[in-house]
Amino acid sequence: MYFMLYEHDHENRAKTFAGHQPRCQIVTGDVKEVSGLTTLIFWGHGTPGFLCGLSPKQAADKVKDWRETNKKIDTVEIITCNTRHAPSGSDPFVAQFRSKLGFFLRRSIRVKALPIRMGKGGVEGDSILFADYKSKTWCYLTTHSENSLLFMRRLFKYICENDFDDDAILTAVYLTSPPPTEKPPRTAINPFTKFVKEIKDMHDSDQISGLSNQEAFLKDLVKHMKDAAFRTEFIRTRKYSMNYGDFDSLRRQLVTVK
Repeated sequence: MYFMLYEHDHENRAKTFAGHQPRCQIVTGDVKEVSGLTTLIFWGHGTPGFLCGLSPKQAADKVKDWRETNKKIDTVEIITCNTRHAPSGSDPFVAQFRSKLGFFLRRSIRVKALPIRMGKGGVEGDSILFADYKSKTWCYLTTHSENSLLFMRRLFKYICENDFDDDAILTAVYLTSPPPTEKPPRTAINPFTKFVKEIKDMHDSDQISGLSNQEAFLKDLVKHMKDAAFRTEFIRTRKYSMNYGDFDSLRRQLVTVK
């Protein structure tokens, strides 16, 4: 049995996720006794320093309070972005949170969160969790740098809203699955030579990341993405990873943090 604590602007997502049963409330609400409760879930904004507006210590104290009233809690699940990532030399939020739980609770409560991606050094990357309550779909986007994340999150959001009616699954497939190979294959043309030498350079470009904040640039980029050769090269050279699915599969993506 789970119970979800959500940040105020995640209410629609949390209530859609929990269904018609009273399995969720705002994170600032009072502790309550929930029969059979074994899993406490947090869902809100995440950064290296905060979760649902709570510092690592505040989140740990929140768990302690709920555990005091619900003795069977043995799992804490964190559904958010970026709590597994941090700048070089810093500890991610989840590591800080586990430390603040104290020795006893660390041994008796399992902490689960979304995974680190991007291979070696991935902890220094960035991530964003898109989730839409109407389509009941989500996409967990991870990149190797903050600039890359800003670029891709803006591109993803633009395509998702304008081309796929907020369906995160269709958007993720579009941005990770190259079109069928053309016969004969064409060499992709870079329409942004004013900013980058090659299409592959877009993923690391500070200038492209900055331009992605402009709707006119995104509209132009999305137009070029419809060209099979361009999209194939963009996907082939990508510096991002995407996990995606429907709401029923979201919790299955979580991994135990040690």
